Amino acid sequence: MQLNYLIAGLVIGLLVGWFFRKPKGKARENVRLSEAEREKAGNIEKINSYISSHSSVTNAEIAKLLGVSDATVVRYMDELEASGAVRQIGKTGIDAHYEKVN
Repeated sequence: MQLNYLIAGLVIGLLVGWFFRKPKGKARENVRLSEAEREKAGNIEKINSYISSHSSVTNAEIAKLLGVSDATVVRYMDELEASGAVRQIGKTGIDAHYEKVN
């Protein structure tokens, strides 16, 4: 009889533990993604504001402004270029910069 109570208690405990477990996988990733998306949107807004007050900008200027890597700046600027907000002048190196599209 006591063994039945023990088994029932273990089963109920496992079910309660499973029900109240912390989210894993996709549910947790969505929280991180939304935080990352908010940060990205803020950075894009800073870039737009900075470009509005300058005739042209370089990746190095944007990286210093935001405190991010050059690769991150390239991704942001590619997105802005694809949306038609900026255009890239020059391909690579010291001559490459971006101008705001009117």
